[in-house]
Amino acid sequence: MVNSFELEKQLLAGLIKYPEIYIEIGPFINEDDFDDNISVVNRTIFSVLKNAIENGQHLDHVGLTERINSLGLTFEDNINVGQYIQALDLRKCSPKSILSTAKDLKNITIRREGIKKC
Repeated sequence: MVNSFELEKQLLAGLIKYPEIYIEIGPFINEDDFDDNISVVNRTIFSVLKNAIENGQHLDHVGLTERINSLGLTFEDNINVGQYIQALDLRKCSPKSILSTAKDLKNITIRREGIKKC
């Protein structure tokens, strides 16, 4: 497996609920860890969340939806970004699980990059 849509979604859910955890994962997680061959929506959500957190802003799922909608982007399969983000916000996760999810996602990124080089 060289990607994990579920891990991406779980990490986003954790960051929406516990943005303060970004301090721990920010040094090693970035947009490239979200495989745009699967979906650009996760990468976009992460990018907007990251920018807000780094600028000291807290975005709940409504604010995050508004920020992304203001970009005027459309996503594959006509994903309703508001419903998608609300579903992420409803996922269960704990602050402790976010760090391990981020590490697992980074490991997949490293494997994906290795395969691309071969």
